[in-house]
Amino acid sequence: MYITYGKNSYNTSIAEELLSFTYEQSTQELLEDVYSEGLDLNDPDQLLIAKERERISYFSFLEEFLNAGEKDQFIAAYKSNDRIVTALRMIEMSQGHWFLEALETAPSERSKGYGKAIVAAVIEDLKRRKGITIKTHINKSNINSINLHKACGFIQTERPAIDEEGYPYKNSYEFEYLFADKMNHLGTMRIETNRLILRKFEKNDSSHMFKNWGSDSKVTEFLSWKPHKDVKETDEILDSWILKYENENIYNWVIELKDIQEVVGNIKVVKLEESNAACEIGYCIGSEFWNRGITSEALESVIEFLFSKIHLNRISAKHDILNLASGMVMKKCNMIYEGTLRDVQFKNNRFCTLSIYSILKNEWIELNRKG
Repeated sequence: MYITYGKNSYNTSIAEELLSFTYEQSTQELLEDVYSEGLDLNDPDQLLIAKERERISYFSFLEEFLNAGEKDQFIAAYKSNDRIVTALRMIEMSQGHWFLEALETAPSERSKGYGKAIVAAVIEDLKRRKGITIKTHINKSNINSINLHKACGFIQTERPAIDEEGYPYKNSYEFEYLFADKMNHLGTMRIETNRLILRKFEKNDSSHMFKNWGSDSKVTEFLSWKPHKDVKETDEILDSWILKYENENIYNWVIELKDIQEVVGNIKVVKLEESNAACEIGYCIGSEFWNRGITSEALESVIEFLFSKIHLNRISAKHDILNLASGMVMKKCNMIYEGTLRDVQFKNNRFCTLSIYSILKNEWIELNRKG
C-alpha cells in the first residue's frame, strides 16, 4: 500500500508510525555520533535517554519537514502487512523539478522489491503533479541503490565539481529521471561557443542570410527548398520564423560567425516528439564556410543544450547519401548510424535515399564523462 504525508499533514500518529520505522534503521553509530553527548550508552538507562533525544529530534524534523512553507515536499511510504517497510522524502526544488532526498528500506525487508515499488509509485504520483525531472544523489559504493534507480528509469548525469554551497562532491553520483512528456521548454536561447553565436533570427539578418546561404544553389542541392530568388523572399521567410518564436517549443537558431559578425547558416529542430522526448535536427551553412568545422561546432552545442536544458532523451538527424560531408558532421558529433531510408523523398527531380544518425542522452553523458 502506497501512502503520502504532505504539507500540513503532520500529526502524532503519523509521526509515531514513521518513527517506529526509522528506529529500525537507526544504528549504534548514529546514537554515538549524534545523541550520546555526556552519556554512557552501555548503561541501559542512559541509552534510553539517547533514544529519547533521537525521538524528540525526529519529531521536530518531521513536523518542520511536513509543514514547510516555501517548498512543496512530502514523505511517501510503502506498507506491507500494515507496517511501513520503506519510505522516502521528496522536495520540489523549483516548479516541476523534484529532489529525492532520502530512500530507506527496513533491513529485514530489503531485496524484496519494496524500494523499486515506492520509487515507481512516486514517479506515477509526480506525473499527476506535472513533474518534469527527479534528481537524487547516491553513494558510489551503494550498488544496489544505483541499480534500483536505473531499473526505474534514472540515468547518471553530469554535475559541477562543487555543490551550491561550495563544497565538493566526493562520494556520490547524481541520477536524474525525466518525465518524457514534460520537457523543460525554454525556446531558442542564445548559445555561445569559441567561434559562434547561436541566437534567434532577427529582421536585419535577411541580407546576410540571402548572400551567405539563402541564394546558394550548392547549399540547396540536398535540401527540400530551392534558392531564394531575391531578398524579399528571404524577408518573408524570416518574418514567419520570427513570429513562431512566441512558442517556447520552437528551436531555430541562426549561426553567427564572430570574426566577421555575419550570419552564415541555420540549425534547427525540424521535428519534435514530445511524448518520446525526441527530436530531429536539420542544418545548413553557406558553401563559402564549408570544411571549417563550423557546422559540427554548432551541432555539438545544440546537442548539449537539448540534452542538458530541455531534457530530451534522443536526438536524430538525416542526410542525403550523396551529401557525405553532412554525414561526417554527424559522426564528428558522436551520432551513431542507424540505417538507410531508400527513396524516401522526391526532390530536385529525383528520389532521394537518406541515412539516419542519432545520439541518446546516456551516450552523450558517458562521452562527456570520458572527456
